[in-house]
Amino acid sequence: MRASQILRRAAALVVGCATACGAGPTGSVGSQGAEPFPAGTQLAVRTDAGSASNSPEADCLRGPTGSDWRILNSHILDLGFDSRSHWLRVTMPATTSLNKSSSDAFDAFLVFQHHMVELVYYCAPDGVQRAGSLVPFPEWPQKLRFPAFRLRSTDESPVFYFRVRSDWILNFPLRLFVSLDDYLLYIQRWQIVQFSLLAIAVVVSLLYAGWFIISGRLMELYFGLLLITTSMTLFVVYGDAYIYLWPDSPATQRFAMKFTTALAAVCSCLFSRPLLKSHELPLLDRGILAFTALQAVSVVCAFFPVLTPVNLAIMYLTPFAALGILLPGIWMQMRRGQLPARLYLLGWIGFLVAFALNAAVFQGWVDYSAYFVYAPVFTAPVAFGCFALGAYRRSEADSREAALLRERFAELSRQLAEPERAARTSAPANDVSSDASGDADSQRQRAAGEADDAPAAGRQSQLGGVDVTEKKRLLLEAMHSERLYELEDLRLEVLARHVDLRPHQLSELLNQDLKVSFSEFVRKFRIDAACDLLADPTNEDSVLQIGYAVGFGSKTAFNRSFTELVGVTPGRYRNQARRA
Repeated sequence: MRASQILRRAAALVVGCATACGAGPTGSVGSQGAEPFPAGTQLAVRTDAGSASNSPEADCLRGPTGSDWRILNSHILDLGFDSRSHWLRVTMPATTSLNKSSSDAFDAFLVFQHHMVELVYYCAPDGVQRAGSLVPFPEWPQKLRFPAFRLRSTDESPVFYFRVRSDWILNFPLRLFVSLDDYLLYIQRWQIVQFSLLAIAVVVSLLYAGWFIISGRLMELYFGLLLITTSMTLFVVYGDAYIYLWPDSPATQRFAMKFTTALAAVCSCLFSRPLLKSHELPLLDRGILAFTALQAVSVVCAFFPVLTPVNLAIMYLTPFAALGILLPGIWMQMRRGQLPARLYLLGWIGFLVAFALNAAVFQGWVDYSAYFVYAPVFTAPVAFGCFALGAYRRSEADSREAALLRERFAELSRQLAEPERAARTSAPANDVSSDASGDADSQRQRAAGEADDAPAAGRQSQLGGVDVTEKKRLLLEAMHSERLYELEDLRLEVLARHVDLRPHQLSELLNQDLKVSFSEFVRKFRIDAACDLLADPTNEDSVLQIGYAVGFGSKTAFNRSFTELVGVTPGRYRNQARRA
């Protein structure tokens, strides 16, 4: 079994495990399990009438004033977009008997279950404590995943006050844990899931990197980059990256969110080109390149906080706009029976639906739901399973097409060599002149026979009376001796005029007799010439220079054509040929 096949099957197996892992444990993370608060607990909020306070610590020391509290009907702190400071009051029932550190003490942990809440102040009896995304992690009172505060009181019905402020939407749940062990168990479950999925993503990316090294196919490299950048994005946005990577810099966390998201979008565009074979549809290819450039602008914007609105606009709008604009091209590929296009579309629709649900929560359009918030995390393993299967199917289809193309070109070489062999074994000129009439008759019979053998396709053959064998010899001479393939803009009309045929006659000769198209015919000689130059130990030209020398107009076209026909990249072929 070839090494590339082993790597492909290993990658498929690991992606399958990731899909199973993502569909299983992650579901338990979002669920609340037990009730988030004891029965009888009251949550109430009060919003400042003016702008956000410049001294929340002083507000905590003074305490809340006024009686216009709004009672929350659930454990969801749903205040929408409001950058003002808010008071939060938590009143425990008199019958509470949870994890008392002594016979008359209340002791529990209140958790704000969203790590992007910017500032939370706990007005504790022994001083003000603070946490949130704008507070360096080492300054948090509890060094845990979410802003958490330890609540202690000896009152019969303890009451606790908090100050909350955030420019992001305030739409997330609160939860009370009666002991530190309960909260640590909750965090450990989430960490097992996120680090397991991250480790699987790294392993799969390495497998695809190895696959790329062996095969030289860019699609495998792009898939590995897409997988690792998307996994890092999920780790930064939904995971604990801020705890382990930059605990002292909240600004780095905000930059990483924008940068990794934009970088994953760039890798997605790059991956879609070889998967969808967009070079076959120029409009589709140009659209993908345009969106790649737009996402690259978003990557640059991530470095400048003043350009954050531009970055967010591109991040939210581009995926849906891209799918809408590129959908016709994808549909055309699907109409051709392209299974990779169907899998790609299925994976991205899943991702877009997940991000739409996520955005609906954080835009305040729907009530909080853990499944909506973490929908991208749940969807990622399934979507990447579709992408991996699509990449595998594309590789298999391309391998079959390349094998068939090599067989056709081998047959083409055999047919083109026949006139040359006939010329070397022909009779002397005087014998030819003496038998001219017989040759003319045989030529007319052969031409008639070839015309009869050509597929009718509803029209008469245009090769009647044409010496097909002689035209093949002239074609071979034009390519081998005169090297017309080196002309980058070589057209059917130019080659037809060179061999004294009309364009439609040459097209019929190539399609019906030689079984190749004009572009395939020219590409065959260009690749043969490139192989000779690459294998020549005295040739010091670069791969790109050789590509231009044999008639290709770009490095991408040269690499793609060479890999399809030869099976390896030009650079790898040069190394192998010179070692041999």
